[in-house]
Parts: sequence; C-alpha cells; structure tokens
Amino acid sequence: MHGNTKRSTACSFSQRRNLPTALMYTYKITNLMGAIDASKCPHPVVAVLFPGAELLACSVSPAEVTATFASPQTPADLGPLVRVELISNP
Repeated sequence: MHGNTKRSTACSFSQRRNLPTALMYTYKITNLMGAIDASKCPHPVVAVLFPGAELLACSVSPAEVTATFASPQTPADLGPLVRVELISNP
C-alpha cells in the first residue's frame, strides 16, 4: 500500500466455487495514509492480514481492497493506519 500512488485502475480476483452467498464473509481494507497500490491482485496485504486463509475473491482499487472468504476471519493487527471492516456477514 502506497500513500503517493495516483493509479486509478482496479483489478479483481475470484475463485468462487458456486458457494451460497450466505456463506461469504467480505472484509474491506483501507489504508488511512492514502491510496492503495492497485497494480497487484490479489493485493499482498490480504496474505499479511489473513495468513493461511483461503481467499475466494478479491478486488483492489486505489481506495480499498475487498477480500471474501467462506468462513469468518480474524485479521492480524497492522496498527491504526490499516482499517479492516466486515462488510457482509450471513
């Protein structure tokens, strides 16, 4: 995540296997210091926040990263400059 990037592109990654949407847990990750580098998808911060978790889908934009899993996850604490919010839950 870089605070000075002016990139306006977005990317997405998906490994969804026809799971019912009731089984999806989606987290929104934001960098409170600025824009996110959207050149890599899935974004490397997902592996840092959710080590070992099986990622089903991910999207990356300069504003945020969203990561979707089939089970609830407990994100690693990266301090006050990285916010992780659960945005969908069955």
